[in-house]
Amino acid sequence: LEAPSGKPVNQQLPGAVDSAAPLTYTLFPLPPGLSMDPSTRLLTGTAPTSGSYLSTLEVRNPKGLKDSIPVALKITRFRKQE
Repeated sequence: LEAPSGKPVNQQLPGAVDSAAPLTYTLFPLPPGLSMDPSTRLLTGTAPTSGSYLSTLEVRNPKGLKDSIPVALKITRFRKQE
């Protein structure tokens, strides 16, 4: 995932397929200024500075079983168009 610093982020992260059970997602650690809704996987907010982050996207079912994948997040320096 790539997003510009200082600009609003509104990005849905990938989710599990073919799951009838309601799943809960957690992304950690998050870059400063960003948050994620655990049920919709929607990443929102505004990251104030650029940087690269290696986070973990964890999914958990109602029985407490979980799985995770690494997620690379890159916050790029926002450049105004002249």
